[in-house]
Amino acid sequence: MNRSLLLVLSASVFVVQMDSSALATALPAIAAGFRIDPISLKLALTAYLVGLAMFIPVSGWLASRLGTKRAFRGSMLVFMVGSLACALSPTLSLFVCARFVLGASAAIMVPVARLIIVQAVPREKLVGALSQWTLPAMIAPIVGPLIGGALATWASWHWIFLVNLPVAVTGWVAAGIFLAGEREATSAPFDWPGFFLTGAGFALLIFGMSVISMKNVPMELALACLVAGVIALTAYAIAARTRRVWLLDLSLFADRAFRKSIWGGFLFRIGTGAVHFLMPLLLQLGFGFTPFQSGLLTFSGATGAVCSKLIAQAVYARLGLSRVLVITAASAGALQATAGFFEPGIQPWIIISYMAVGGVIRTTFFTGVSVLGYATLDNSEAADVSVLSSVSQQLAVACGVAFAGMLLALRQPAGATDVAATAFQLSFFVTGGLSTLAVLAFLGLPKGLGRLKVGE
Repeated sequence: MNRSLLLVLSASVFVVQMDSSALATALPAIAAGFRIDPISLKLALTAYLVGLAMFIPVSGWLASRLGTKRAFRGSMLVFMVGSLACALSPTLSLFVCARFVLGASAAIMVPVARLIIVQAVPREKLVGALSQWTLPAMIAPIVGPLIGGALATWASWHWIFLVNLPVAVTGWVAAGIFLAGEREATSAPFDWPGFFLTGAGFALLIFGMSVISMKNVPMELALACLVAGVIALTAYAIAARTRRVWLLDLSLFADRAFRKSIWGGFLFRIGTGAVHFLMPLLLQLGFGFTPFQSGLLTFSGATGAVCSKLIAQAVYARLGLSRVLVITAASAGALQATAGFFEPGIQPWIIISYMAVGGVIRTTFFTGVSVLGYATLDNSEAADVSVLSSVSQQLAVACGVAFAGMLLALRQPAGATDVAATAFQLSFFVTGGLSTLAVLAFLGLPKGLGRLKVGE
């Protein structure tokens, strides 16, 4: 695959992930700019996730209808507009709307980028290509808080969104040069009933999971959203059996390898979402580090992710998907649980080593589980695989954050405003255990599956 094209696709996923992670660090500065309570800005984070959840199911149809080149460049253009709108928003309501637009554009950009890679790269070289493409997605959540904290401290929070513009413009131009033009692949009509059911279902699930641990949101409202979301998605699953045109091809779950990649990846990503949420809070609220110090300590995770890129392809070529996925899932879960033993006064080098090793293990896992989803399916089904994988990833991360938040609340004394370091123990133990359960999904896979060639 053309290295320049792969760089463009990698840059797109990096800027999307960095935008989200950098925002969390800058929430106090943004709240001060709008003269509101920082808790009110939770709505901006939720709006992004809702936009993401609603429009991911549309990405496959758009790629088929418009072609991957136009769908990808169009989503980058919308992302630029959303970033500029965020930077220029004078009120919270406009800022929330702009965040929704950013989420909708990311919902198209990332799945289409993955689809371009899968369609362009032979199966025996897919591990190498996806390891390079997923690397920025692992680095960005670690680098983002560091960059966001620096910009909010020494410049202005507006620059968190303005720095997206030159990257996105460069990517938009480069995509026009390096992406091959293509004719529309299909003229299938749009599944409007499916869009409303899946959009409402995923949006309600994401919203419910995002607010269920918030003390100022009634528990009944969060539970009602979760139940309504499940009902909407169940209705879609039933209706899709009788319709010739569908937005999500649920028949893919009949493929064993794909099914295992979804369920195993979902359990694993619950732990990943939780650790990215818990670790900065533990370092800042539990151990007293500043946001910038916290970002410096967790930055070593990016180094680990880079190291994974150097070894992942050779490891999978030698051992195969099944064995490596089992080893990495078990190792990551055990490693995450050990953070429950961290105490105030811990040496910084321990945290740095912990994050670096975790970066290696998690990035290696994500490379393999991405390949597993496509391992036994044809390229004609790649668009649907990409969409379902993206939906599963977002739901899992939201579930991990929500679950970790609820576990923290359980260990926090009634009426307390601060979170003690001991409150994090249960969260790390339980979410680490959930990640370890992913091992069960990968048992029984053919040993030779994914024993791929080492090459470019």
